[in-house]
Amino acid sequence: MVNVLLVEDNQELREEISDCLRAEGWEVTQVSTMGAFHQLLRDDSSATHTCSWQLALIDIYLPDGAGFEAIQELSTKFKQIGILAFSGKVNLEERLLCFEHGADDVIAKPVYLRELISRMKALLRRMSLTGEAEQLTPSGKLSYIDQLIFNAEEGTLQLKGREDFPSHLTPIEAELFNVLLQAKGKTLSRPYLLEKVWKQSEGIETRTVDVYISRIRKILCDLGGEGAANCLQSVRGEGYRYSARGTSSLPDQII
Repeated sequence: MVNVLLVEDNQELREEISDCLRAEGWEVTQVSTMGAFHQLLRDDSSATHTCSWQLALIDIYLPDGAGFEAIQELSTKFKQIGILAFSGKVNLEERLLCFEHGADDVIAKPVYLRELISRMKALLRRMSLTGEAEQLTPSGKLSYIDQLIFNAEEGTLQLKGREDFPSHLTPIEAELFNVLLQAKGKTLSRPYLLEKVWKQSEGIETRTVDVYISRIRKILCDLGGEGAANCLQSVRGEGYRYSARGTSSLPDQII
């Protein structure tokens, strides 16, 4: 059973989306304000420090605040929840803000319900919650990168010797980082990464890749300093590659 949190102030649209999701056999919890969202979050997570939703749909314009705050709070506290933001006023800068605050996808209003369901199912596949997606790596397999340990299946990065203090990546961050690692130093273009990680090349700006790369670099920097962050390299005009220490002289190959 998929549980969805819907944060939308328009009652008619909220009910229309809820009915559509329930027709898929999913459970829906709906609120209409930031105040109600914060109260619901306290009630839902106070006992277990986890949330009961796999997906969240959040309007970025609410009567008592911006949905960006809700996106950031969910993505920071609960790494394994998929977040879709939507609004009738989404321009490029607002789309990028949604991604920077932790959204996995952005949908512009008017919301076409078939497209909404399709994007939600695609996100669930990437999160491996439906059982349809392939695992990022064989179960339990770890990647050792200099002083870092990456677990693609669990979406964690940690320092060797400090395994009790992992940094948790979102599903998209983990898959993006894993794809770059598996390329073994090859440069991957932005369109390739959009197709490989987001499973679509249309409807998502290529700058989305840049936003996620910045987020992963920050995690690497927090764990291993600037040296670790600099291993995730930008190849001007081409894309990105992960080049671990001692391999930066590899001849460049582009995908």
